[in-house]
Amino acid sequence: MKKLLSILSAILFAATFTACVNDQPATSDNSPMTIDVNNYMQNTQNIHPKVLYFPEGWHGYRFWMAYTPYPNGAVDCENPCIAASHDGLNWEDPKGLSNPLATAPEGGYNSDTHLVYDAAHDRLECWWRKYNIATTSDAICRRVSGNGIDWEPEELLLDWQTDNRLSPTVWIEDGKYRMIYSNGRFLYHISTPVGKEKKEWSEPEKLPVDWGNLAAWHQDLITDENGDLEIVVCCYVVGEGNNNAADLYYVKVKGDLTEATAPAMILHRGENEEDFDWRSIYRSSIVKVDGEYYIYYSCIGKNWERHMSLLRGPSPFELRGLTRDDMGW
Repeated sequence: MKKLLSILSAILFAATFTACVNDQPATSDNSPMTIDVNNYMQNTQNIHPKVLYFPEGWHGYRFWMAYTPYPNGAVDCENPCIAASHDGLNWEDPKGLSNPLATAPEGGYNSDTHLVYDAAHDRLECWWRKYNIATTSDAICRRVSGNGIDWEPEELLLDWQTDNRLSPTVWIEDGKYRMIYSNGRFLYHISTPVGKEKKEWSEPEKLPVDWGNLAAWHQDLITDENGDLEIVVCCYVVGEGNNNAADLYYVKVKGDLTEATAPAMILHRGENEEDFDWRSIYRSSIVKVDGEYYIYYSCIGKNWERHMSLLRGPSPFELRGLTRDDMGW
């Protein structure tokens, strides 16, 4: 019986694999307007969102976000910040919160925020990447909070290395932190037991995705009811662009990392120079809200201004953009 169930599971995933392969243009229209989060510099040029949803709320809000300001590409401003929302559309700093959670390290900058909820300890964890320009090395850090306002001191979770570990995407499963990151071309998986002691991470395991001529840059994921990974990732065509000329793709990977779908484009950068997402789609966040997919995507405009917006729908291939009616305007 177990063998039969295993065979049926493989068949179902293979069907999903086939269904998700998409050589056609993106299925979603770009959002016509931005989500404007007022950052610590009193502008709204933000990037790298990671959103968590709490159906019953957590310390007064149903939505929590980690992000970095990045006005016109100013790396010294790219510091981890937190915002919260009641409806997922209108965001604010919770009363008493002091942003940013860290300032730029000497000789480098911060980047690539991520937000983790540790249910066992009822706490938020804000993870981010530090980068040293002179040594071209990076490290992964975090701060932890039991209420989203008061944050414990910074911890180093992955020591300085010269291998790229872009966009750390972290979740907790079976007593372990699992992390997916990009080396600038492919996605890799590592893990370590949950706890605050010095971290010993597993050896990197390359995800079994056939990227073709795509370079995977920044990603986020959720797990479905079977434990499989639903990943949104901004990619660019190798030899035809760079990370500032990317589109958004969807990939599904089995939880045991043995199979994966082909990348399928779900959002193309804007067609017109006036579009706020004309130059590139950037790090995005995927979250399930009452059975509906919310894709918070960040992007780059013509003059290198940064923005965030939202797509929603019943599947990653049936998304609609944010409208003025959504905002109550």
